[in-house]
Amino acid sequence: MANVENAEGKPKQHARRSPPSARSGEPDTPAFLVFTLDASSGDIVRVDGLDQAGASQELSTEDKLQLARQNGHALNNLIEQAFEAGVACVLGSPGDDNDSPESEDEARVLHLLLQPLIDESATKGLINRAVPGRVVLDMLIQNAASSGSPDAGAISS
Repeated sequence: MANVENAEGKPKQHARRSPPSARSGEPDTPAFLVFTLDASSGDIVRVDGLDQAGASQELSTEDKLQLARQNGHALNNLIEQAFEAGVACVLGSPGDDNDSPESEDEARVLHLLLQPLIDESATKGLINRAVPGRVVLDMLIQNAASSGSPDAGAISS
């Protein structure tokens, strides 16, 4: 990876963040997140936080785990919902147009029923790290290419 240089032509230094317990008065979540991705695989190489002044600091493992806990398991939930819809379609079920959220108990039971089916299907391969990374990279590129463009809908894969 090429070095990013400052105005004097010297490589920029990025400070590592100290653990949250060592930071006083600093918010747990930075104002902005910057992900460095490997363009060929979609793997996340580095995660930095930017404060309001634009200062960049690489997130510690603890900080990344905190962000992961805050954001849950969106991809797994999405795949599970898609799998559920596929099963309903195959069974001829009209689908659930009810927008009311399911209870925690219903969600837990549904997960227990679907997980063995997902584990034994080709869907399991969608959850491995390579697939989501590549999909996220492609989505980010599409989003960046279409943002601010009057032809935003014209970009297709």
